[in-house]
Amino acid sequence: MSVSEHANPAIGHGGRLRAAIARYGGPPERWIDLSTAIAPWPYPLPPVPPEVWQRLPEPDDALPAAIATYYGADGLPIPGTQAALQILPTLFPAIRTVVIPTPSYGEYQRTWALAGRLVRTVPLTASAIDQALETADALVLGQPNNPTGHRWSFDQIRAWHERLARRHGLLVIDEAFADAEAIATARPSPLPAWATQTRGAVILRSLGKFFGLAGLRFGVAFGEPPLLAALDAHLGPWAVSHPARWAATLALSDTTWHKRQLMRMQRAYHELATVLAQTGWLSVTPSNPAPQTFRDGLFPYAILLTHPDPEVAATLFATRQILVRSFPTLPFLRVGIAPTEQISELRARLLTLTPESAKVPTRCGAVTIHHGTSATGHCDHGPKT
Repeated sequence: MSVSEHANPAIGHGGRLRAAIARYGGPPERWIDLSTAIAPWPYPLPPVPPEVWQRLPEPDDALPAAIATYYGADGLPIPGTQAALQILPTLFPAIRTVVIPTPSYGEYQRTWALAGRLVRTVPLTASAIDQALETADALVLGQPNNPTGHRWSFDQIRAWHERLARRHGLLVIDEAFADAEAIATARPSPLPAWATQTRGAVILRSLGKFFGLAGLRFGVAFGEPPLLAALDAHLGPWAVSHPARWAATLALSDTTWHKRQLMRMQRAYHELATVLAQTGWLSVTPSNPAPQTFRDGLFPYAILLTHPDPEVAATLFATRQILVRSFPTLPFLRVGIAPTEQISELRARLLTLTPESAKVPTRCGAVTIHHGTSATGHCDHGPKT
């Protein structure tokens, strides 16, 4: 277990294509951006009606009904889940110690640490979380987790909440990647409806990943009415723009598109795994135990490549104008899915790559594709020059 009281005020995220072009060169149209785990097919929005641009948003439009139908519960529209993550520490001033299993989305740690709270990072296991909760009063989880795809049972989540509730604590669950499973099983996640009747529980959803609308900055928060009212008050009036409300209503209501999106994402995931394996030095090796989400296609957003020096491996991809995501303190890369029309080009570029072409020391071994869990590794590069 590691404990930190402060976090870097700025965290690197995927999608920084301009910076990659400036560093490695090549025309923008040649680059294949696989760094974000955002679906490469955004929901096809029609032209925005002029009145949507001209009028202020109204809370009693068609959006609340669309949210209730899609998520199975009433929720609060928010300008992206990041906004809620940054406000929650203010809403819960009594929280002192926050448990965050890692690897996970870096902003969980950053927002609570910047609010002056003690952040305890623990391994991504139930036993580690159980132990940490003995002296903590908040827990932040991804469900499924980003970037590993781990997910927890509803019973386990409720058990953790019950422990926190004894100390008037808080459970925050980020379901930004939950849409694929809900659509594949034709069952909404039970967590939003549960949170609306449960004190000290917040569930966050997003249109950024599955719907491919990260630029829209739209999400939904679920919790007890007093909690949502407090969050709404901190956001202020018109926090979600009229165009965002209009677009979200269309996207959430289009059930035919939901099914088509899931099918092509699952197909793209398997195509990507095949292409990575065909390189000869990237071997598809499912971790043991691997989260079921990766085996049953319920986390079709990205594949993890474990490597003892992920920055070297990321550079290797970038030399062929392929942008992937590396993590400063974690031994793997995240490679997002690509649209079918880019698969052939991706295969051609990857087949020109070898560890030797980027002067990767052979003693570091091959990059291994892990379907869901990360592996640790060690690479002795010798003295740095």
